[in-house]
Amino acid sequence: MARRSENIGERADWSVLMVCTGNLCRSPMAERLAAARLRRLTAVAGLPGPPEASARVSSAGVRAFPGTPMEPTAAAVLRERGADDIGFCSRQVTPMMVAEADIVLCATRAHRARIVELVPRAVRRTFTLREFARLAEAVAPRYIDALADEVAGCHPSGRLRAAGMALGAAGAGARGVAPPDAPDDDDLGDPLGGGLDDFRACAEVIEAALEPLDRLLAALLGATAPR
Repeated sequence: MARRSENIGERADWSVLMVCTGNLCRSPMAERLAAARLRRLTAVAGLPGPPEASARVSSAGVRAFPGTPMEPTAAAVLRERGADDIGFCSRQVTPMMVAEADIVLCATRAHRARIVELVPRAVRRTFTLREFARLAEAVAPRYIDALADEVAGCHPSGRLRAAGMALGAAGAGARGVAPPDAPDDDDLGDPLGGGLDDFRACAEVIEAALEPLDRLLAALLGATAPR
């Protein structure tokens, strides 16, 4: 059963933190692909202000060298998909980053464990990206409808954050109800050291995990998920 979302407080933007190892490949691609989808969604949903007023997507690594550019092949794959790779610099994850994030989406279960070790209170809002997509899809449609009614009552400026937090709470509530076929199904493989096809395959898996989240957020906002 889905749980009601937490009080969204005064901040209006939904803060999403993507995490991998070096913050060079997987989490940067996930950050920029998710940001592109959320920009489109805010436009379709008619939310006020610029997209960054509704959502803030960032990334970091558990063993990063801060200030390093994105891996060039990852950047090339993003450009192929129409996403922006400009201005990216790697970051080392910190407890403050985790504390400020509404949801933390990790590449693997090992990254998820490291985040929870760093900030134990973040356990209910920390998932792997593929795990969160699976859990969100397991939430019964009637609960999505109920959560949509809750989101509709929020001020438009905070509606995406309310939708994101509602979906996060629903996903956390689905843990243990919808286990993966195999534990490593929740992990996102590392393309570092591989060729262009490996990076393209990684981006495909990221997009496949983002698609149901895009669709469910759209449902919570009373919009149609953009293509």
